[in-house]
Formats: sequence, C-alpha cells, structure tokens
Amino acid sequence: MAPAIGFIIFKQVRTPQLTPDQRHFQIVKRQADKGDSHAQFDLATFYGTGRGVAKDTNEAIRWAAKAAAQGEPRSQDIMGTHHMGKRTQEDQNEAASLFRKSAQQGFARGQYHLGRCYFDGRGVPKDERTALEWLLRAANQGDLDADYLLGTLYVRGTVVKDVVQGVEWVRKAAEGGLGAAQFSMGTAYATGTGVNRDLVQAHMWIALALEQGQGDRPALNGLIIRMTPEEIAQAERLTAAFKKSHPLPAK
Repeated sequence: MAPAIGFIIFKQVRTPQLTPDQRHFQIVKRQADKGDSHAQFDLATFYGTGRGVAKDTNEAIRWAAKAAAQGEPRSQDIMGTHHMGKRTQEDQNEAASLFRKSAQQGFARGQYHLGRCYFDGRGVPKDERTALEWLLRAANQGDLDADYLLGTLYVRGTVVKDVVQGVEWVRKAAEGGLGAAQFSMGTAYATGTGVNRDLVQAHMWIALALEQGQGDRPALNGLIIRMTPEEIAQAERLTAAFKKSHPLPAK
C-alpha cells in the first residue's frame, strides 16, 4: 500500500484593514513623537474624541500639555480649561496664564476664556473693562460665547452701556445657534429691550431656545396667551424656516 501523502495547509492570516481615521492617527502619532506641536495637538484631539484610537482622556491631556509647553495656542487653551476645572486657586491662576498665552497669539477661544476670567474674577482680579476688551477681540473672530457675553455686558452697562449694540451682539450668538442667546433674544423682543416689541419674534426665539434645553416653558406659555392664533402660526412658520436655514452643527 502506498504511503499516505500529507498536505500542509497554510491558513492565510489577514492583517486587519485600517480605517482612514486609524491610518491618519498613525501618521499623526509619528509626527507627534518627533516633537511636532501641531501634530501633538491633533493627537490630543484623536485621543479626546476616540477618533482612530480608543478614547483616552489622560492621553489627550498628556499630548495637549506637550503641545502647550511648545506654545501651541489651541493646546494652551485646552490646558487652561483643564486647570480651570480643578477649581483650586493655584489651578485657576495657571488657567488664566495659559489662556493669556493663547489669547496673545490671536486664538479666539483663548481670548474668550481670558475675557471670561476677568469677568468672573477667576485666576485674575475681576475687571469687566479688561473682560470687554478681550471678549470684543474674540467676538470679532466669530466666537459665539464671546458674542453673547459681550452683548450682556453692553446691555448691563457696567462698563459701557449700549443696549441696542448689546442686543445685536446677542443676536449674532443666537443666529449662530447658541441656545442661551436665543432665549435672551426672545426676552428682548417680549419686553422691547433694544428692539421693537414683537411677540412673534419673541415666540420664535424662545421656542428655538427651548428645543436646545435653554430657557423655561412658562415664558413661552406667557407669550401664547397674549397672541392671536394667526400670530402663533406665523411664529411657528418662522421657527421652522430658521431651523431649515440654520441647522445646528453635529455634536
């Protein structure tokens, strides 16, 4: 009987296919390891969002800190926010210092956060005039939070009182989708503060704010009992049209 002939079967092992995000992560990681501060910021973003790699907040902070130490303004702002969240005086002082470094390089978010520090008196002495100056710089670059807080300062008038200009800054934030600003615009139209009193516009802005979890339902109910069915229908049409033309950014 002829001897059996054995066959060795080699099983092909396939290397897992990387997604575009995973490939991008690997490229950025190599650059970050070489000390590129922009890549280090990008790497912090990858870890912070879980894009292309498992989400790891500690790694995100570690890489942001490396980039911030090299003067990367977005990372300085991230690290400022990280320190401000710890709430000790030492951390608040460090946060304000990092925000200042970021702001002085022209980064809008750093300018907003530094303005907020002066507005709240956290990490720096409270100084609403200096707050207004930094908020104006950020607002001129389109930062919605800066638009809103700047508008609030003008309406309050503790530094410079200009209700009409203040409401226009709030409007910019509201049109950009900031829910708190939308509620404030609704209140402005309901009371005639800085604009002509207009219940239809008030209804629209408050309804938009409520859809984002801002404001309170009784404010809208209070408007509805003062409006005609035609005015309510008009406000609802305006709300639908605004949502269609101003879609909220994906979260």
